[in-house]
Order: sequence, then C-alpha cells, then structure tokens
Amino acid sequence: MTVSDPTETVASSESAKESRGKTRAALIVSAFAALLAISTYGGSNATKDALKEDIAASNLYAFYQARRIRQTAYRLAADNLESALLQESTLKDSAKAGIANLIKTYRNEERTLASKPRTNDGMKELVARIKEKEKDRDEALKKDPYFDYASAFMQIAIVLVSVSIITGAIALLWGGLLLGGLGLLAMLNGFFLFLA
Repeated sequence: MTVSDPTETVASSESAKESRGKTRAALIVSAFAALLAISTYGGSNATKDALKEDIAASNLYAFYQARRIRQTAYRLAADNLESALLQESTLKDSAKAGIANLIKTYRNEERTLASKPRTNDGMKELVARIKEKEKDRDEALKKDPYFDYASAFMQIAIVLVSVSIITGAIALLWGGLLLGGLGLLAMLNGFFLFLA
C-alpha cells in the first residue's frame, strides 16, 4: 500500500487551479483580440463612410455651383436683352416679339434651375441633398474616435492580461478586464452612438 504525500496533493491542486486560471486568461485574451478586430473594422468603415459622404457632398456642391452659374448667365442674358429692347426704338414689332420670347425663355430657365422637385436636381433640392450628405458625414466622423479608443483599450487589455498569465498577478488581470470592458463600451458606442 502506498501512502500519498499530502504536499503533493496540495501542489497538484494548486497547479490545476493555476492552469485553469491561465486557460481563462488566455480565453479572455482571445476574446479581446476578436473585439479588437471588430473595432478596427468598425473604425475603418466609419472613416470610409465619412470620406464617401464628403465626396458626395462636394460633388453635389459642384453641381449646385454649375446650376448657379447657368442661372446667372440666363439672368444676365435676359437683363441685357431687356435693356437693349428698351434702348432700341427702331426694331420692328416682329423683332421685338422675338426678343420678348427669348427673354421669357431665359426667365423660365432661370426659375427652372432654382427648383426641380420632379427630378430632384434644382438648386433648392441640391442644397437639401448636400445637407443630408454632410449630416451623414458628420455622424460617421463622430463614430470614428470611439473605435480608436476601443482599439487602444483592447490592445492595452490584451497586454495586461497576457502579462498576468506570465506573472500570475491578479491585479493585472483585473486591470485588463476593466480596460477591455471600457473598450467594449467604446466600440458599441462607435456603432450605435449612445453618447455623442
């Protein structure tokens, strides 16, 4: 009959407990690494969305400016024709009627450029579309820093938990868990903007 040494039993129990703790810490590191990848993906998408919406707003603004220039050209042409018509008294009635029709056409074009609700590309509609794109851009820009914070917190949490595995320091594990939790909250805020 063999008698087991009580110190071996205690040591083997402590070794099993330490092994389970290291396994849990390794799983925590894996979870934080996965959350870090999701946070990086979210930040990348927020940056792309901000850039995309900014380009769209700039394109619409360029279109608006082109409309504005055309509108001004029509206004100037109509004003010049009206001025010439008033100064020229020797024109025949048919010529005056032709010039009056041209002035009317220019004024109609000028009004049409101001608002085109049917095609949604009048100047009034373009301004509304520009504001919408700028709003979307600004929202994406609000989200982006939270992903940066989340990534930083997750990276530091991974380091702390990894060091706690090597050293066995419980305080580092708890510090890593705290920072990982803050990273998770920052990441969720990046996706849903609970806090702006």
